[in-house]
Amino acid sequence: MLFAERKLVQALQHWDVAASLEILGVRPGLARKRLLDRASGRSMWSLSWASYCGLGEVVDRMIDLGADPEVQEEPRNWRPMHFAAHLGHAAVSAALIAHGAERDPADTDGRTPFQVAIREARLEVARVLAESGCDVDRAPPEGGTLLHGQAAVGRGAAVEFLLAAGADANARDDDGATPLHLAARADREDAVRILLEYGAKVNARDGRGRTPLDLARAAPRAATVGLLLERGATSGG
Repeated sequence: MLFAERKLVQALQHWDVAASLEILGVRPGLARKRLLDRASGRSMWSLSWASYCGLGEVVDRMIDLGADPEVQEEPRNWRPMHFAAHLGHAAVSAALIAHGAERDPADTDGRTPFQVAIREARLEVARVLAESGCDVDRAPPEGGTLLHGQAAVGRGAAVEFLLAAGADANARDDDGATPLHLAARADREDAVRILLEYGAKVNARDGRGRTPLDLARAAPRAATVGLLLERGATSGG
């Protein structure tokens, strides 16, 4: 049995779908076991290995053989869905969803697979999760919404993806700021433009009464000021 376990780990790590399925055909119980990679000393559930390695067909077969799609791995209690999101394995995400895996399980930090996918810019996985009905507005551990975080760092593609998926362009963080406030403060032109296109309120006031224009004018380059003025921005003071 130990030989079969080693062979399965090796097949998974070499992305060998045929060999993995062949081993499972002979030893179906391996789908429900923890497997040790002797080279690294890492031990994970078989389904976690298959998800980590991105083998959607193998994931599908393992669950058919009784693997639990909600198994967790220390230290962060990541589930197979987290591994798929982190590494951009959309086929694995789809297979897990097809077998009824939870869409929004939180790890020990409170982060869901969708949040992991957005953080890692794995938008194909994020799309699979969003289309399955995950919560795109769920607050990440750092507060605010995912849209706040992506707007602040100027990831235009992620900002547009979140908005198209139904994220609230005018959501408020604990300071009363909208994503547009954060994008303007950080002078993120692309994010500001996209937010305005999706209905962000150009003159929203944060908890201190400031508008996005007030924050944009304080930025080092203030490149977003003209863009905001074109949309009718005014000062809050």
